[in-house]
Amino acid sequence: MKVKRSTGLFAGLLLVAALVVAACSGPTPPSDARLTGTITVAGSTDRAGGLERATGTGHLGALLATWQLDESLTDFVPGELIVRFAEPAAGLAPMSVQATGGRLDFVREVGVGDSALYRLPAGLGAQAAGDQVAATLAAARELNARPDVLYAHPNYIFHALAAPNDEYYSYQWHYDQIGMEAAWDITKGSSSVVVGVVDSGILYSSTVPANRHPDFAPSRMLPGYDFITDPTSGMDGDGRDSDPFDADLAGSFHGSHVAGTIGASTDNGTGVAGVDWNAKIFSARALGKGGSGTFVDIMDAMLWSAGYTVAGVPVNANPADVINMSLGGQGTCFPDLQAAIDLVSMHSIVVVAAGNDNMNAGDFTPASCGGVITVGATDYSGARAPYSNYGSRIDVMAPGGNTSVDYNGDNLPDGVLSLVYNTDVSDWDYAFYQGTSMAAPHVAGVIALMKALNPDLDTAGALAALRTTAHELSSSQCESYGTSESRTLGSDDCGAGLIDAAAALAYVRDGTVTPIVGDLAFDPAVLDFGSSVDVVTFKVTNTGGTAVAWTLYGFLDADDNPAEVPGGDGGALYMVSGYPYSGTLAPGASVITALEVDRDALTAPGQYQVRLLFTVDGVDYVGPPARFTKLPDAAAVTGPTTVEANIAVSGQWVLSGGQQSGGLLTSYDFRAAPGLTIVGAWIDVNANSTIDTGDYVGFHEQLVAVEAGKSYTLPIEVSQYFEGGAKQWPDEWLDTLRGGGSGD
Repeated sequence: MKVKRSTGLFAGLLLVAALVVAACSGPTPPSDARLTGTITVAGSTDRAGGLERATGTGHLGALLATWQLDESLTDFVPGELIVRFAEPAAGLAPMSVQATGGRLDFVREVGVGDSALYRLPAGLGAQAAGDQVAATLAAARELNARPDVLYAHPNYIFHALAAPNDEYYSYQWHYDQIGMEAAWDITKGSSSVVVGVVDSGILYSSTVPANRHPDFAPSRMLPGYDFITDPTSGMDGDGRDSDPFDADLAGSFHGSHVAGTIGASTDNGTGVAGVDWNAKIFSARALGKGGSGTFVDIMDAMLWSAGYTVAGVPVNANPADVINMSLGGQGTCFPDLQAAIDLVSMHSIVVVAAGNDNMNAGDFTPASCGGVITVGATDYSGARAPYSNYGSRIDVMAPGGNTSVDYNGDNLPDGVLSLVYNTDVSDWDYAFYQGTSMAAPHVAGVIALMKALNPDLDTAGALAALRTTAHELSSSQCESYGTSESRTLGSDDCGAGLIDAAAALAYVRDGTVTPIVGDLAFDPAVLDFGSSVDVVTFKVTNTGGTAVAWTLYGFLDADDNPAEVPGGDGGALYMVSGYPYSGTLAPGASVITALEVDRDALTAPGQYQVRLLFTVDGVDYVGPPARFTKLPDAAAVTGPTTVEANIAVSGQWVLSGGQQSGGLLTSYDFRAAPGLTIVGAWIDVNANSTIDTGDYVGFHEQLVAVEAGKSYTLPIEVSQYFEGGAKQWPDEWLDTLRGGGSGD
């Protein structure tokens, strides 16, 4: 059964409603309920307080305070659970745990801390697939309720996110987009730098010389490891082993494509070029058949790549300076993965793909984790690619391509070109792929070049260089092809923008990278005042290892604001009396502060955005974005008004009653069919029969179970609509706001 995804203001409630009525059918019942109410235009109010929205800070403790089991995530290995105990006896996880469905047997320790993999009874396999999933979630739910358990979750499955003289270099437009030729004039890399690729393996066998892509130089390939536990998924018949060769000959050779972007043999007259010409590369194979891999295998591969011990696996003699993870799955960062990343990031810089669902990267893992560099994708035009995830968790953008177009007119798809195997002719080959999976290795390769210039560069230093020198995407470039959300994206939803490899290397070479030992994290990550909130509180945390002096002193005005945002006395943003705006923060310490917006200081209606400016130990630091909306004078709002009631029938929204007027309606009164009802109003300010920017739209604040013969008073508050793209009322509007497209 497919249920429409809800993406609007009442997404959660409407999804529940669709599920509840999905089994119902039959004709629309008679219209014998009465609906009345007022229609008011939202205005500025005195609501003070912060918007509670959790964000990752890179610390396990902060994540544990907010983490909850998400039972909507069902892509996992049935019967397998990862459990971490608060205080295990003698520091060891117990050999068995009692839970719903029987005893869970210990399999092995995983990750860091006290996490362990457990398996439900063997008889579970005889159950239907749905029963296996339900039994696994029931056991996780029960364990999470126990006081001696910090967390328990299934073993989730992640997926691959899909001018040298090299023969095909002219087709690698993506290098020109980030200034690679100028970057190579600064450095071509160092053989002392090691890059680990946690992916589907590579087309380079450590045991069979014939199984080696010619564009992988043997002198640069280090021993890797195959971490895939399931022989069926690994497709090599032996589970974990020392040869990370990509044995999925029916697959996409995702890991080889990624590794080729990072470091294919370059300036050798054949094939393609890689970003780094000299760095050493190894593969930690964790994705198998179909580009999928389990949470446990991926986490072990990451830890091993950084030089940490993994049970039953030889120690990695060549720990990675940079780790690329072009993979992911839905769900916010899991506590045990965050704990592992906190450990790994002490020694390695971890680069991850943002995801390819055109959704908020904060809802994907590992993109949402702290301590990693999260990369979104651009297309040939430099705009956000149509599939790329977005949001405040994006650090930078890099070329990911778009294989559905040919904007450069070379009669080839505008994808990223790299290494694969051609099964049609049984030979080594090259192919154009698209995805944030292709964007991330551009960044990993550039960081490897940075490490050649400064071996002591850490994650904070790399981010400082990348962010400072990146080219910001405009709001229209970031919005690009649109999203499933009801808001328009701003430039900050694409991080600092498109990386500039040459500028970043020059930044490192010239010694201007100032390691921010007291990096700051902000909660919430975006200060969203909306159209009516005047005061927003937010938390500032020192995530570094030493005490720092900090000061909030100003803001940067966005170029595409409706008008200039004034500063100083008489300006639009004010500090709130009683809150601190400077001071010293010890490592891990936090402080709560607040800002107030004065919309009367803004000279034009519309959506505004600024970036807050701080100093950290005297060094300028760009903080979180603040967004606020100024509405037109409420008294001036007028236009044809439509009020409609819709009820949920068989998973769809069906019109059950309504009222229309050629002028402004300030109240309504009509009869409607009974059922689970949402009531909405639309003021067509420009009278063009289409919902577009400047119109006013709103809904009653909750769903109502309307019963026959009764009367209901349901006030509606409307606010101005700024979304790009016109919509016909009500069908397209309901589809976008409440449907959002079909989900699996």
